[in-house]
Amino acid sequence: MNHAFVFSARIMLATMLGFAVTLCAPGVRNAAAEEILYAQILNQPDNLELNLAFAKQEIDAGRLEQGAAALERLLLVEPNWDTVRLYYAMVLYRLNDLAGAERELLILRGRPLSAAHEAEVARYLALVQTGQNDLRFMAQFSVGASVADNPAFASSSAFGLTGGVLAPITTQRNTDAAITSSVRLRGEYSLGTGTGDNLFADMQGWLNKQFDVDEADYLTGSVRAGGTFYLGDMSLTPSGTYNAYVLDDDFYVQSYGGGLRSQVTINPMLTVFGEGKGVWQDFQSTTLSPIGGARDGWLFTAGGGITLRPAEWHTISAEAYYLNKSADNDAFSYEGARLTIRDMILMSLGQYQTAEETVWFIDYEDPDVRVSPTIVREDERYRARLAYGLPLSTAFGFFGTTLPDAVGSVNFQVGGQYYAQDSNLPNFESDNWSGDVSFTKRVDF
Repeated sequence: MNHAFVFSARIMLATMLGFAVTLCAPGVRNAAAEEILYAQILNQPDNLELNLAFAKQEIDAGRLEQGAAALERLLLVEPNWDTVRLYYAMVLYRLNDLAGAERELLILRGRPLSAAHEAEVARYLALVQTGQNDLRFMAQFSVGASVADNPAFASSSAFGLTGGVLAPITTQRNTDAAITSSVRLRGEYSLGTGTGDNLFADMQGWLNKQFDVDEADYLTGSVRAGGTFYLGDMSLTPSGTYNAYVLDDDFYVQSYGGGLRSQVTINPMLTVFGEGKGVWQDFQSTTLSPIGGARDGWLFTAGGGITLRPAEWHTISAEAYYLNKSADNDAFSYEGARLTIRDMILMSLGQYQTAEETVWFIDYEDPDVRVSPTIVREDERYRARLAYGLPLSTAFGFFGTTLPDAVGSVNFQVGGQYYAQDSNLPNFESDNWSGDVSFTKRVDF
């Protein structure tokens, strides 16, 4: 099957599905609704509901400053409208006016609020006070499970090549489940320049433990450190990275290097970015992959893309990268391209939907004589993923149950993925369907 065609068709289908879900979701503004003009506000300054609808319209459209100004005017007329004051504090927080947000939240803390509003005030006060520290930390923990029909990515062909001779492939597809977990720790230090410049260190780790298919077990981790510096509408992020990968209890590969990312905000709806990175990959021989050091060498990636926000609740990004691997053995050197499209839709009550599709084109430099002394490998890879998530407070709220914030803020996600590889060598033809669920908790301090 032509995966380039599937790539285009499925992303259009996912995007249309996302639009349909969003338009039906409660709390999402209908794009076809009549726009409220500022002239109407001037003509009806005492119409509080019209003023509130105008403020929400501006915020939904990404015009946060105008929305904040409208909310401020409402509070001048109705200073005891606590719901509007909480909304105003949240908007100030999004505008990074932490002092203003804290002022409004402290006013609310002495008011007779509902339990839900009290929890929101406490949560945003903690966020504001954390954001005012020069040194900030974030920790994120996730646990879950997955099931896949071919986790070891066994070939879908009955025969493959060995030294150029056609022979039966004995590896079989095996459906299996796995326990998954991940952790992320990030520290960020504000340089106090007033523009948001900061230094950061980011550490992440992932674990996948299969019940039966041990060759698909892995443990991987990465460390990234650098800084982000703002020059008007442009930001520059130089960083260094280290990654390690353990496959079926054997140390498989480590890589280290660095890169530079640049991002420019064209307007509130459009951002463009570019990135270049180089890492040295150091492979080890394992029972599953005895090739070892023949794969050692530099991997360079360079490219960029755009991020588009047609609405406050909808983000679309597209990126393209050139890949170049120079290995000790040219059978493992390659050039290629990676193209990705992502779509995220935010819905009411913390719900969200994501869609992502990636296609790779990889052309190797020389034949791998272990497989064929004459055929140079060419691969086309494809991955599609859909996911839906929501806080536990929202999930239980549908049934009239209120959870403590510590539990309610845990995010639940369910997702599905399809990954396939087409190759001119039958040994490397394969695909895998998988589904997963996860629970994620984030803590800022």
